[in-house]
Amino acid sequence: MCYLAMQEEWKEEYDQIKKELLKSRQAVGITDQVDDLVEEKGKEYGSPDVFFSQLAKAKEGITGIPTSASREVGYMLLFKVIRYINNPSHKDTLDDIEGYARIGKILANNKQDKDMQED
Repeated sequence: MCYLAMQEEWKEEYDQIKKELLKSRQAVGITDQVDDLVEEKGKEYGSPDVFFSQLAKAKEGITGIPTSASREVGYMLLFKVIRYINNPSHKDTLDDIEGYARIGKILANNKQDKDMQED
């Protein structure tokens, strides 16, 4: 089989896998709604990296305890996980957990947080 024919076969297989993945994501309600919500909230309150940096500075100023944007996102995840444990039927809490996980990825990708700086 020539290389071009193999590429076409792989493309068909990839497209099939992608179609099945999208079907399974839709079956459990995982869509891009969380991405849209993070973007919408960013427009209302500022981008997540800026917002959580501001939150960290404010909290550090009040408590005197060093913190960072990534730690604050982690605390929000912890907060939401405890809520989920106390009420696992509340779907909105799972959306919030997914949203904060996505914000954590935004911070990691931007590497603006002092906790995420490479040495």
